[in-house]
Amino acid sequence: MANSALPLEPYRSGDAVLTACGQYNSFCCGQDKTARSCCDSGNASLAVQVPGAGLGITIGGDMSDSGCPITTDSYTSLKAGRNALIAVTVVFVVALLTVAALALRWRRSWRQRKTEYRDLEQDNTRLRNEHAEKEQQNQDLQQQVRAQEEKLINMPAMVRTALAPPNNI
Repeated sequence: MANSALPLEPYRSGDAVLTACGQYNSFCCGQDKTARSCCDSGNASLAVQVPGAGLGITIGGDMSDSGCPITTDSYTSLKAGRNALIAVTVVFVVALLTVAALALRWRRSWRQRKTEYRDLEQDNTRLRNEHAEKEQQNQDLQQQVRAQEEKLINMPAMVRTALAPPNNI
């Protein structure tokens, strides 16, 4: 008869071990030293009250998956732990993305420097070849000039003066 008056239906799905505190009017979750220290410190979360003639149950805090109430302190602690984990994860992801972006930037600049170096080497080779060609042409022209001067020296003086350009030009 008394069981039908108790609002226990929402709590039947989960089993939780409770340790009675004092004169069995308050309880702590578990059956180990932690539960006993909870009772000794007066932090019992479940309180059974017997008002007048009827029986009532008062449950303090939110219920966890294990069926034990979560006190405000433990709920705040769990929430703070979750928030800290999220913050650490975000920092790690941001750091990872930053490292990846820096690696990509370094790789691009390395490729660009490599391409520039290759282009400079090709330009240098081309300019050296052009310089060598110009040097060869210069040597050929100097040789032709020497040959023409030699011919002029070996000619008789009369022919030299006739072939010489006029001074009034």
